[in-house]
Amino acid sequence: MSPKKRRPENKPLPTRWRKKGNAYYYRVPAGQEHAWDNKTEFPLGRSLGEAHKNFSARVARYDDIKTMVHLADRYELEIVVDKAPATQKSNHRSIGFIRQVFAHSHVADVTPQDIYKFRDFVAQQKSKKQANLALEVLSHMFTKSIEWGIRGEHPMTDKKVVKFSLEARDRYVEDWELAEFLSVAGEFLNCYVDLKLLTGMDKADLLSIKKQESLKDDRLEVNKRRKTKRHANKRKRYFPHMHPATGESTGIEESVNRILAIKRKVGSLYLFATRTGQPYIKEDGTTSGFDSIWQRAMKKALKETKLEVSFTEHDLRAKAASDEETDEEAQRLLDHSNPQMTRRTYRRKAVLTLPAKKKR
Repeated sequence: MSPKKRRPENKPLPTRWRKKGNAYYYRVPAGQEHAWDNKTEFPLGRSLGEAHKNFSARVARYDDIKTMVHLADRYELEIVVDKAPATQKSNHRSIGFIRQVFAHSHVADVTPQDIYKFRDFVAQQKSKKQANLALEVLSHMFTKSIEWGIRGEHPMTDKKVVKFSLEARDRYVEDWELAEFLSVAGEFLNCYVDLKLLTGMDKADLLSIKKQESLKDDRLEVNKRRKTKRHANKRKRYFPHMHPATGESTGIEESVNRILAIKRKVGSLYLFATRTGQPYIKEDGTTSGFDSIWQRAMKKALKETKLEVSFTEHDLRAKAASDEETDEEAQRLLDHSNPQMTRRTYRRKAVLTLPAKKKR
């Protein structure tokens, strides 16, 4: 008898996993029930992250990995689980494509030609951007396979496989466009945008600010960034209320006080909080509530103001960087370690170039 087909929602999940209701479960192989509390179906957790952590704590390490499916399982259990929530979500999506395309292909048998077919498949099913993200995950999986002694050489290095070439986003938000948007956005978004442009911080960091930890008498102190654990030992950043050289206000204190003046029914630990005092960012890194507020305001602006082309919340980070006078100042504001990232992705403002003097 052929095995039952997996439901669409279960296809991206590891082997023997399934989602039932609002929780994830593991179908225990026959004879192994004793290791899973004598259950034939073991509850792993309500969130995908919780499920991976619980599974990782139970399952033994794979010592005899041969197929891409098993490699994907180990990669999720040991590597993905330690990444930032948003990155985990993206990686799980990519691994779902890897399982779908390579199925039970042997790790040692995958060739660059196979990977190109995989790249084109993902691009056709989703997008070139998603295909590039999937290639990044696949490449790292092969790197780990070499480290774990599963494969001898990497099938993607030395340009044996190249990603799609994508045009970088170049949307620069003009001052008048931002003014049109803010004219209908409401006080909450006006306050948010003001602090965003002053600090250049990304959305996750802004929405994670806690009053007691960050609001000091003379500065706004920012905890280490949420994005990845690579930042775990990074020093804290702070934005002073007064400029150390000129003694003039930096605008930070005024911006924070404006936010604190917004009336709420319930107090909150967070600087940006819902009416019930909850943060706009969830444990898994998602910000659906805030995103909905932004989208409603943008639709209203496009309908009721002179704004003709929408822009994203992330475009404001690029605006903050673009409005700095030099690349070095922009890099410092965004807290980038790589100046090329700042110049290539975030410096979008057109450069004023005077024509050469006319020769006589």
